Amino acid sequence: MARTIVTAKQLKSDLKESVAEVIFLKQDGTTRCLKCTLMKNYLPEEHIVNAPPPPKEETDLMVVWDVENNGWRSFHTSQIISCQIINW
Repeated sequence: MARTIVTAKQLKSDLKESVAEVIFLKQDGTTRCLKCTLMKNYLPEEHIVNAPPPPKEETDLMVVWDVENNGWRSFHTSQIISCQIINW
């Protein structure tokens, strides 16, 4: 059963152990559904070594791994519409 994530801090913690489906509002006003994680076993070795630097703590920018398109993506946590842990 899916669990809704309520805080950005909790999202980051959960993404280190699972995959989430995040629906958020993009800067152009459209919505995006992103299946993402921070679990190292989903990342190719070269992306673990060359991972983008984490954003500064005071920003709401979240950098995550897109498990469907195999690449780094980012979104602002203030733009999240919904977020749930999923079985992937």
